[in-house]
Amino acid sequence: MKLRNLIGIFVIIILIVVILTFLIWGVVKLEIIGAFIIGFIIGKADVIWKYFFTSSPNKTEKIISLRKQKPEFTAEIIDKKEKYRRGQDIIKFRSRYKGKIDNGYFANEIRIKDTSIDALGYRFEDTTPNVNKDRTAITSFCPETIDNTSNYYGNLNGNINTDWKSWDWMIPQNTPLGKYIIKMMVLNVGELDNPIEKLEDEIEITMPEEPSNSFNRLPITG
Repeated sequence: MKLRNLIGIFVIIILIVVILTFLIWGVVKLEIIGAFIIGFIIGKADVIWKYFFTSSPNKTEKIISLRKQKPEFTAEIIDKKEKYRRGQDIIKFRSRYKGKIDNGYFANEIRIKDTSIDALGYRFEDTTPNVNKDRTAITSFCPETIDNTSNYYGNLNGNINTDWKSWDWMIPQNTPLGKYIIKMMVLNVGELDNPIEKLEDEIEITMPEEPSNSFNRLPITG
């Protein structure tokens, strides 16, 4: 219970004790006490009650409320295709974020969906830029939000509301064929494995000879 509530209860108790004392000693008549109580209720009781027993959010409570607001992260593959040709096609990403962030950035992980076949053709080459240790995924960073990918130190900082940030990923010639999970992320500095928020999508990478413009379309009826 807050201090203000305790003070209010104490004041009410004192008033009751004083009134009872006056009645017992016969200092004032019951009619006068009754009139006083009625006048008090009609007049100032609501003001005193609101003061002692109601409260509005103070500055600290408002700050806590802001901190508890869920971040808003949106990300997508621009003009997504069903299939992309390795060594030829470019995948276009874009992301935006509203919330608190600590020297963060946007980055997307491109991970081989099925790595159960442990063969050379199902791993990235170790010379591929930003490849992970087991060569099953690479990371594509948004250059507008990060200057140095070696220490994962970005330039998004504080309570922010970005516009769309877009960047391209050219599919390397030696990219393994097959389906990939695209994990689109917003991250704090140095936390590549612990994104603030993430969204996922899926693509397929094919040989250059296969068509790359097969979009998901609804059949035409009628």
